[in-house]
Amino acid sequence: MMASDQHNYAITDPENAGFVISANSHSCCYGYISFVTAYIKAHYPDEFFCALLNVENSRKNHDKIEVVESDAKKFGIVLADKDLNKCKVEYVISSKKDLAAGVTCTVITPSLMVKGIGLDSSKELGRKAPYKSLRDISYRADTKLVDLDVIGCLVDAGFFDKQFRKAKKKKRSLTKEAFRAGLLKKFKQMRDDQRKAFGRGVDSGDIFGDE
Repeated sequence: MMASDQHNYAITDPENAGFVISANSHSCCYGYISFVTAYIKAHYPDEFFCALLNVENSRKNHDKIEVVESDAKKFGIVLADKDLNKCKVEYVISSKKDLAAGVTCTVITPSLMVKGIGLDSSKELGRKAPYKSLRDISYRADTKLVDLDVIGCLVDAGFFDKQFRKAKKKKRSLTKEAFRAGLLKKFKQMRDDQRKAFGRGVDSGDIFGDE
């Protein structure tokens, strides 16, 4: 086998005195990688999808993530609810399918690093968890890493859907946009109070409803 600077391969066949030329030196590698990838996806789908989600998430390829999550569901994999107290920086297999043990499906816990939230902010959120309330997030999370924009992105990604459904039961006309605006307003007020007197909160009726 011989290769030129242009990545052209000449594969000789001594027995038949012939040769085959390949114009792409990477074609064999691509084929091999495709075979290995297909094998892992077929035989180890849990690990395959979890790893792929983390790769695309690190690339901030959020459109691709939606496609991968949809594909994972076709394999019977369940994406857990987005929960600030359970999610970490990366996607994690929180439970693996084991029919003998009564586990009917694999569950993957989503990442905190959703659209609009960087690695450092995600690490800070995960490091300071668990949180009891919105006030708890306001007072314990670093003000520079977890600001209004980060909270807004968490709302958009679905991390406050449970609180939204609870609030909507009390006020049926409540929209997601109004809920988002109200939550951000409350968070800002908490941060303002924090700057004025660190360690002292305001009794404003937390939106989590657990204080």
